[in-house]
Amino acid sequence: MLKASSLVYFNAESIIGVSIGAALAGVGVGGSKIAWSLWVTKLAPEGMEARYMGAHVALTGLRGALAPFLGYWLLGILGYQGVAWFSVALVTLSTLLFFRLFSHQRAQQSGL
Repeated sequence: MLKASSLVYFNAESIIGVSIGAALAGVGVGGSKIAWSLWVTKLAPEGMEARYMGAHVALTGLRGALAPFLGYWLLGILGYQGVAWFSVALVTLSTLLFFRLFSHQRAQQSGL
């Protein structure tokens, strides 16, 4: 969903295209929050769920503080289409890394 939203949003030439891209991003982000809440409790060791969530929240805050500066820097180098394709590549990489979790022992024990 987020891949599609990046391509649509950054390559749109009308307000309708930008709106569709933004809507796809909203659906993708909303779904990721639900997915995180569900799977972290399955993969975190018993009694460590709060620590996993704490690390996630801290790293999300760090990302939120740095992202605008890095984003504008990349935009100056790659342009809008380059940033869109770079975003798609990062989302694809993260998806592949996430799928790799399914072979982890804890994931198999929890039924994921």
